[in-house]
Amino acid sequence: WTMQDVACTNCRSRKVRCDRERPQCGSCARDKVECTYSSPTKRVNHVKVLAQGFDDIQNRLIHVQEELRSLTRMFQASGIADGFPLRPGVMHPDGPPMYDAFGGGGYYYPAAPADGHVVRDDSTLVEKYHGPWTLPALCRGLGTDVAPVFGSDGGHDRLLEEMWRHALGDGQCRLTTTEDKTGRDAVGLPPRQFLTVVLDSFFGRNDHTTDIFVPSAFYSAIDQTYAEPSSPASEAWAVCFNLVILLVIGAEQGTTSTTSSTSTSSTGRQDPFIQPLIRAAQVAASNHAIFLSPRLVNVQVLALVSLLSQQSYSETLGDALFAQACMLAKSMGLERAASGVLSSPLSPEEVEERRKVFRSLYIRDQCSSITRGTPTWLPNPHPEIPSVGTQEVSQSKWNEAAWVELANLQTTLLHILPAPENHAVGYAPARKTSLDKHMQSLEAWSHKYGVLAASAMPTTAEDFSIHLAFLGTRMRVSGVHRHADAEGNAATQALHDARLSCLLFLVACDGRRNKHLVAWLERLLGVRSSRSAAGAETANKS
Repeated sequence: WTMQDVACTNCRSRKVRCDRERPQCGSCARDKVECTYSSPTKRVNHVKVLAQGFDDIQNRLIHVQEELRSLTRMFQASGIADGFPLRPGVMHPDGPPMYDAFGGGGYYYPAAPADGHVVRDDSTLVEKYHGPWTLPALCRGLGTDVAPVFGSDGGHDRLLEEMWRHALGDGQCRLTTTEDKTGRDAVGLPPRQFLTVVLDSFFGRNDHTTDIFVPSAFYSAIDQTYAEPSSPASEAWAVCFNLVILLVIGAEQGTTSTTSSTSTSSTGRQDPFIQPLIRAAQVAASNHAIFLSPRLVNVQVLALVSLLSQQSYSETLGDALFAQACMLAKSMGLERAASGVLSSPLSPEEVEERRKVFRSLYIRDQCSSITRGTPTWLPNPHPEIPSVGTQEVSQSKWNEAAWVELANLQTTLLHILPAPENHAVGYAPARKTSLDKHMQSLEAWSHKYGVLAASAMPTTAEDFSIHLAFLGTRMRVSGVHRHADAEGNAATQALHDARLSCLLFLVACDGRRNKHLVAWLERLLGVRSSRSAAGAETANKS
């Protein structure tokens, strides 16, 4: 290129024809702008540049490959590989190898932390569970490993504590919460005298859905909340106290109500003493986001609010609140804290309370998943190992043991039952055999606890609930058997269970004074007992 052949800068930028006259072209003279001539920038061939870059990367990779081959040959020839044994007892390492500086040298694969750790801030009562292979759990594991080496002397304790705090992401090891108390109604504390009066009735209830407190801890919370109403957990406890009173009053009204239960309920809602309690429950249900911080009392409040919503207001809202309670319980590691094997600052009383909370949530979750088809929020990936054992239940409360065993059976059935969108899976012979086996386990459970026996008529709300839960579980299994049952026995059993469920519901609500309904219920229970006896006799003969 020569300067005479180059268009001026102004014409090149405007992309117009330039007559290339010097010192000023016609276009610039017409536009009355300065005309300058300069050499254009050289165009870059990007494809060529990329190709050169790839060639450079390839050459580097070839060089790295050659170095690795050389190092591998040296490593194999030196015999150093014999100094890298796996630590005894660890056959399938899942983590990175670690150098054993205290056991004679060499590398080993550390065993995975089996349980993790629970951290609690004593000032805010916020708890957080750190599962296996998380950084805080690994820091705690490191402290456990080096403690026997250094002993009680030395500054390694301070170093490990600082590492632990950095792992938590807070220099002061504080678990903060983002609760916002502005723009909503505050929940007031109920009269303490009345709360004390109803507690005997509340703790005397034989109901797994409300058995989530330890009495001594509850009384301590009352003293602390009324003494310091502005503490971080005071609002949750205020809601909890109102819900306890409301549940006790509702249970007593349900026990003493007559046929005019609707008018009694409407009159109770207009009672000036009951209205603050109902308002507290409504505030808790509508502003449930205030209970998102991981405190045990928040899980307990959500469990009670969900129960009240499911029974009195909206089942959909109650299910959402219950799901939130389960998610919060999982984030706090209640199922592990309740086992008592975690490294956590929990007293035996606190462990017992967490065991109660998780047991109640687990029973409700499994029963709802089987009988109502709701998602399970506390799944057990290993149904052969029960999430809740009957040995944790008091021997004096047989109904709690019954609920726990039924929940464990329901957990196993959830792994066996086919998905709703794939009914054909239920026809597989292996799956059908497994369902038959667990149906026999259900029948054995009903005989063990006298469920649906003509000699043991249900009398309390808890008795009716466990009867309905058993029938719902058996109908779920019968629904799968119905597609592969040529004789129609499964369909007949499901129809019988459906009729019995409706009759139990009628008798539980208001039919205990109706002799006709009670006689019909006894007759159906007798039919069921004879069928079970015939089935047991056939099984024994086979």
